[in-house]
Amino acid sequence: MPTSQVEDQAQSLSALATQYLASHGYGTSDVTTIVQIYRQARNNDQFILDLARCGMSIAEAKILLVLIAQHDQ
Repeated sequence: MPTSQVEDQAQSLSALATQYLASHGYGTSDVTTIVQIYRQARNNDQFILDLARCGMSIAEAKILLVLIAQHDQ
């Protein structure tokens, strides 16, 4: 899978989160789900728990959230 498609979809998260997702082999459907969960989450805890429900480890979801937060700084 070309990483450019993943990178295009993940741009709204942050540059670091985009690189993380592309380098760890996440596909476009995975990234679409992650972006939707991020947009719909009421808070950080909900984001982490919703990703965990989809199969992502809690530790990885927390790291991803830190990378996304870099976008807001």
